[in-house]
Amino acid sequence: MSAGHDRRSRPYAVIYLPPLPRELTENGLCSVPGLWPDGLWDFSVPNETPGERRERRELAVRVCQECPVQKLCARYAAENRQCGIWGGRVFAPLASSDSEDTDSPGREGGGVRAPCRGAKSA
Repeated sequence: MSAGHDRRSRPYAVIYLPPLPRELTENGLCSVPGLWPDGLWDFSVPNETPGERRERRELAVRVCQECPVQKLCARYAAENRQCGIWGGRVFAPLASSDSEDTDSPGREGGGVRAPCRGAKSA
């Protein structure tokens, strides 16, 4: 290690993530506070079983299918490398080992594997 270099002070990248479009925050069904269970829109939730994950994702996809901003939401997620359920689609990290990804609701005909920002494998 060279003088003046500390392993704990690694360089870091600042990632700019555009704010959610106002239409999503005002009209999205997911933006209603306190209405949905915690983690509903997440790619994975700690300690959930594959069956629980499937049920949670199915509920999220059903909600998205009724949402007036579904297409805008999916487009935002794809353009900004988001993970989780966005616009009725499961956006999964490229390196995910989650076997549920390939047959999760929202995957067929529109599921996406993307290099998601801050994503962790399930």
